[in-house]
Amino acid sequence: MRWRTKLSAGWLFGCMVCGLGVAGKAAQPTPAPPVEQTPKQSPSPLPTISEADLELLNKILFWVEAEPDMGEAPLKVKFTLDLEGEELKKPRFHWDFGDATTSKEREPVHVFKRPGEYKVSCRIDDVDGRWGRDEITIFVDPKEPPVPPTAPKKEPEGEKKGETQ
Repeated sequence: MRWRTKLSAGWLFGCMVCGLGVAGKAAQPTPAPPVEQTPKQSPSPLPTISEADLELLNKILFWVEAEPDMGEAPLKVKFTLDLEGEELKKPRFHWDFGDATTSKEREPVHVFKRPGEYKVSCRIDDVDGRWGRDEITIFVDPKEPPVPPTAPKKEPEGEKKGETQ
């Protein structure tokens, strides 16, 4: 005759006649391997914009060009702008020629009457609050006085070419 008793750690099987017993573990289901769970990722945060980047977004990028940018006084200069594809809404232009004169034209012509080095600046702003500034240096040289034509050299009297004393 056989008997069986449940123990906390398993089963005990035995024979009632001889008293021998065998301990065994009850079959337990094998647990599934742990599923590797990646931490839940929150949606990517929006990129942050630095103060410098934000200021750059509000800038109008352009270059001032001048033709000619050097010469003798009085020097007549045509100023132009290279706006690099910028689209401006109702732009306002403010030119400062560095000689106490200004202009509100988009591409002015200016005459520098005196010799000197002039820092010419242009500021542009528009109705969207964007703005930009650039400058160029103009070099104006003094006008050279005309050189009088040279008169032929007179030879002292009494001496003729080829004569020796």
